[in-house]
Amino acid sequence: MTEPWTRRRFVFACTAWLLLLLYPVSGLAQDADPAVARIRAFYDALLGVMKDAERLGVRGRYDRLAPVIRATFDLPEKQLVDSTGIYFTPMLRHLDRGSQEVDNGHYLQYEYVFGATAAAALYRRSMIDDIALDGEFFDSDFFVYREDADVAWRAQLMGWKCLYAPYARGYHVRKVLPGNRRALPPEINMHSVKNRFLMRIKNISPDLYWRNWFSITARDLMVITCCLLWEHTSLKAFWLLGKYLPSVMAKRRRIQAARRVDDKYMASWFQYAPVSKQAPKKMVRMLSRSETAKT
Repeated sequence: MTEPWTRRRFVFACTAWLLLLLYPVSGLAQDADPAVARIRAFYDALLGVMKDAERLGVRGRYDRLAPVIRATFDLPEKQLVDSTGIYFTPMLRHLDRGSQEVDNGHYLQYEYVFGATAAAALYRRSMIDDIALDGEFFDSDFFVYREDADVAWRAQLMGWKCLYAPYARGYHVRKVLPGNRRALPPEINMHSVKNRFLMRIKNISPDLYWRNWFSITARDLMVITCCLLWEHTSLKAFWLLGKYLPSVMAKRRRIQAARRVDDKYMASWFQYAPVSKQAPKKMVRMLSRSETAKT
């Protein structure tokens, strides 16, 4: 038995035990309880996949477990896409590619995207060590919201790429969406405003700003006007921005000094339509070899 396969079995086993801890029941033999029956069905399916994981491949494991997961967690039959990667617009808004679209199988290509939403991201240890500043991967000045977009931008500047893997799937209950800002706690909205400017100060180059200055300025004026006229609780963001400015400028100098990509490459990611770039065919074949071996 190879070491990677041992690790996979370990992860599967931990997942099964975690589910049992999340759903404590007295006596798994009490099949009259619907919740117990669902957990047992998931546990049995998980054990079956563990025994046959290599033959099934990534897609086969997903196909075997997905219906049981939906039944266990009462997920709707028609799944909505949460995110297939972060993308940036010329206004410096960062959005989730495919967000809230019905999942009808139209995001099944291995592609490079700008970054991964932290709800379902796997980061290489070497990447974390490379882009961390003073031991921090996620910037503590952000406190909440936009940290994953900041990490994605910094990683792109330093030459790292983010691969979207279509068969690595998770389920995420998302509360923060562009259309429900008024329903969010004022503290969240305040940090969102603050972090919009912190992220830009740290990462944007003069060239990228000049290319998109009109869109950026229009969005900034709208944000500031809304804070002045309606969202007064977010005015604190500008006070915090001034407070953090010296340390943020120091971070900017380090990030810009360490960047490894040119302005043209970075500008290619900032578009109004979601941007993705084709992964090398060799990498796609390597990642999907378990699926092709199955056929």
